[in-house]
Amino acid sequence: MSKKNLCFNLIYNEKKPCSGTDHPCILEAVKETKKLVMVEHVHNEKGQRRYYRVFGYPILDNDGNVTHVIEYPLEITEQKHAEKKAEINLAKYKNIFNATTDGLVVIDFEDNIKDANPQLCEMFGYTYAEILQLKGKELTPPEYHHSFKNIKSDIQTRGEFFTESVGKRKDGSTFHLEVKGTTFIDKDTTQMLGIMRDITERKKFEKALQNHEEDLLKKTQNIEEANAALKVLLKSIEEERKELEKKVIGNFKEMIFPYIETLMETKLNPKQQVCLKIIESNLKKIASPFLDKLKFYGLSPAEIKVLNFIKEGKRTKEIADIMGLSKRTIDSYRYNIRKKLKISNNLPLTTYLLDIN
Repeated sequence: MSKKNLCFNLIYNEKKPCSGTDHPCILEAVKETKKLVMVEHVHNEKGQRRYYRVFGYPILDNDGNVTHVIEYPLEITEQKHAEKKAEINLAKYKNIFNATTDGLVVIDFEDNIKDANPQLCEMFGYTYAEILQLKGKELTPPEYHHSFKNIKSDIQTRGEFFTESVGKRKDGSTFHLEVKGTTFIDKDTTQMLGIMRDITERKKFEKALQNHEEDLLKKTQNIEEANAALKVLLKSIEEERKELEKKVIGNFKEMIFPYIETLMETKLNPKQQVCLKIIESNLKKIASPFLDKLKFYGLSPAEIKVLNFIKEGKRTKEIADIMGLSKRTIDSYRYNIRKKLKISNNLPLTTYLLDIN
C-alpha cells in the first residue's frame, strides 16, 4: 500500500499516524474495543484549525478479530466555532446576569425555577441550591399566587409582563415587590425571565406622600370652612354696623336737629346763638359719615318734626296744635313723608316707624 493510501495522509494530510489527545487514532481505539468508536480530531490545515468527529466501525472475522475498520470522518469546524461563540455569549450573559443589581429569575412554564442571580437569592434569603428547588409561586404569599396566572396571561397575549406584588422571604417575612420581564428561547424551550425589585421604601414614601396630601386636603377644607364662617360673621357685623348707622343718624335727625332749629327760631342773645351754631356744627360733623346712609334724609326739618311726633303717638290735630300749624298743613307733611319714604297708603306710619326703630 503506498504512503498516500494511509488514512492519516489521505484524510487529514498528515505525515504521521494520529496520536495524542488532539487527534487520537481511531484504528487503535476500534482494535481495542472491537466496537463502534467516536473520537474528535483537531488538525491544522493551511494554518487553520479544523475539527472532525471521526466514527470507526469494526469488521470482525469468525474469531472475533478486527480485520477492517470503516472510518467515517465528519468535519464539525463550523459547529465548534458556533459552540465556542455560544460559550462566550453564555459567559457574558452569566456575568451580566450575576452583576445586575435587580433580582433576576428564570422560570419555565411549569413554574419551576431554572436559574437565579445572587441578588435574587439574597433578596429572598435562599441559597442558590435552595432556590432551584422552589416553584415560582413560593416566592409570594398564597393570597398573591393569582399574580402568576396574570403573568402567564400577559406573556401569552403581549410577550411581556409587569405587576406589583408581595414577596415572601425564606423566614416568612414579606416585602413589596415589583416584577417585570419577558420570554426567551433556551434550547428550544420557552422560558420566562423575571426582573424583581424590592420597592418597600418606595411604597413607604408613596404612603407618606398620600397621608401628607390627605392632611393638606383636610387643612384646605378646614380653611375653606373657616373662611365661609368668617364671611358669614363679617356679613353679620356689616349688617349690624349699617343698622347702628341708621339708628345713630335717625336719632340725630329726629331727636336733635329739629329741636336745634326750633331753638334757632326763638329769641336768643348773640352768645347763645353762637353756642347753638357751634353745637349744631359739631353734631353735623359727628353725623356726617352717616348722612348718606339713611334713606329718609330727603325729609325737611318740619317733616322730621312731624315724623317724630307721629312716632311718639301724636295724632294730626295734636301735632298741629303743638307746631302752631293747621291740620291741613300737617296732612300735607304726612303725605310728603309717605311719598319720600315710599310707604304704601295701606301701611300706617306708626307701624313703619316701629319696624325701622
